[in-house]
Amino acid sequence: MIELDSFYENLQALSLEPLQCPRCSRPVTDKHGICGNCHENAYQCRQCRNINYENLDSFLCNECGYSKYGRFEFNFMAKPSFTFDDMENDEDMKRGLAAIETESENAHRRYQQLLGFKKPLLKIVSSVGENEIDSQQKDSVQQMMVSLPGPACKINRKIALLGVLYGEKCKAAFDSVSKSVQTLQGLRRVLMNYLHQKRADSGVAASRFVVSRSPNNCYGCATTFVTQCLEVLQVLSKHPSSKRQLVAASILTELFENNIHQGPKTARVQARTVLCAFSESDINAVTELNSLIQKKVMYCLEHHRSMDIALATREELSLLSEVCSLADEFWESRLRVVFQLLFSSIKLGAKHPAISEHVILPCLRIISQACTPPKPDVPDKEPSMGKATTGSQIKDESNSISGSLGGLGSGGKPTPESLDKNWDASQKTQDIQLLSYAEWEKGASYLDFVRRQYKVSQSTKGGSQRTRPQRQDFLALKYALRWKRCTSKTAKNDLSAFELGSWVTELVLSACSQSISVVVTSNSFCW
Repeated sequence: MIELDSFYENLQALSLEPLQCPRCSRPVTDKHGICGNCHENAYQCRQCRNINYENLDSFLCNECGYSKYGRFEFNFMAKPSFTFDDMENDEDMKRGLAAIETESENAHRRYQQLLGFKKPLLKIVSSVGENEIDSQQKDSVQQMMVSLPGPACKINRKIALLGVLYGEKCKAAFDSVSKSVQTLQGLRRVLMNYLHQKRADSGVAASRFVVSRSPNNCYGCATTFVTQCLEVLQVLSKHPSSKRQLVAASILTELFENNIHQGPKTARVQARTVLCAFSESDINAVTELNSLIQKKVMYCLEHHRSMDIALATREELSLLSEVCSLADEFWESRLRVVFQLLFSSIKLGAKHPAISEHVILPCLRIISQACTPPKPDVPDKEPSMGKATTGSQIKDESNSISGSLGGLGSGGKPTPESLDKNWDASQKTQDIQLLSYAEWEKGASYLDFVRRQYKVSQSTKGGSQRTRPQRQDFLALKYALRWKRCTSKTAKNDLSAFELGSWVTELVLSACSQSISVVVTSNSFCW
């Protein structure tokens, strides 16, 4: 809307300007505006012949808006809009679905027509500089030349045909496809709004007869979801690449902090199983899990006066017991954590009943389980032979072997005869003690025990057949162990204060728990 606010009249110019007749354009001198030639009123509108008697010389006609003093021109540019009314009932939805189907068919047909213009356009563009035309192309050109206007025939026929194909037919097909697509989008939008509104109304009506409940507060659903996730994690732990990625994403910390303490017993057991699966044969996972267990138990030991030590450390020590039962090459690091926790708990509260019962006793059981050798497979036909092998005989044989090794490592230079004698003696032994706490405490590693086991197996298989490389390996093993013991004596150990006589005596005579005395005095600790 345009509103004319005010006008500035120039009376001097107005008096000099003559009044013209709108019909014959002759000047009119009559004060009433009557033309002396054609007898028309000069004050009438030139467009609608209306006379504004209130203002005879008005700027605009009060009937049609025409002005004899100026002209307003307005140019409006617009594009087609695709707006649709909202659907109110199922009848509108049916009509909308029918329109969608019709527009889909139209869009598909126009799109196929648009694709059909591609090959003729490519042929015409590629053959613009050529004189000869294919027979098929010539027929199509002749059919399309009929629709060309007259002046277009004066230029090259191929260029004229190209203009008709691309500028008219392709443009019409493209516009039709665009309109169909926009119509489909608008109809589908309206249909989706109607369906959402209908679903919301039906949900409100149904909620009147159902007790409302938040979907995130169902304990059973959450527990089932966690259980299924743990099963998926257990499967993924069998794939090395997925296992490495999950360990790098701190899955161990997530399971350790949340899943081994919460939920039912089966879920906690499954969480411990998943942690064991992730930490098996993975140095990064073993280090991270050992650190988590050690930090949690040490924190509970330091603050045992202000917390329930039994409830705080039960799941961690159960997890430690399960990971220590894994048969991989990292058993030594796990067992070292157990000894560190054992000695720390003895130092902090050996006479505290809760620490003795819930920290020291589980650690002793883990050590006892690790130090107990597996039972030999004795056939049923020879039960008496299995019973005849007593612990004293095994101890005597192990003492004889250790004495022979000590003779080899004594002061003077060993003679070949003594080496052969000791080696033959070691070949005759069958039940040799391969694991010794004293050697482990002095610094012997897992590799030393593996080499010793290999030598014992080779000695039992070889019999009297002994070669030169076997003897060299035996000497290398002996002097490597001697060097290991010498280097471990010089290094300071945090556990050096806990000699065998100190902590074992304190645990055997413990007045806090009878179970500790039973475990310490078992056969596994009496070597």
